Amino acid sequence: MAEGFVKVAETRDVSPGEMKLVELEGQRIVIANVAGSFYAFGDVCTHANGPLSDGVLQEDRVECPWHGSAFDVKSGRPLSPPARSPIPTYRLKVENGGILVAVLKE
Repeated sequence: MAEGFVKVAETRDVSPGEMKLVELEGQRIVIANVAGSFYAFGDVCTHANGPLSDGVLQEDRVECPWHGSAFDVKSGRPLSPPARSPIPTYRLKVENGGILVAVLKE
């Protein structure tokens, strides 16, 4: 399988310090702007399935609104309990003002 990129948003849609929820091939993915750099990660907290897109982004960490678990948006690793498992992260690139997320294609 090869990897391809799909445009999900425009850079102007996600200001520094903000997040945007997008859907790509049935998956809820959050785009975060950390000081002008963009990152993509799964919307579901690994503790109790809380919506991370409703959480708080502080620098490069997102906090779940339900129980306070925090994750590194760059690596997906959990930074504070109660979550112990990482969230998925996605390869992303910016081209001509568009934000593109990697998907696997057959």
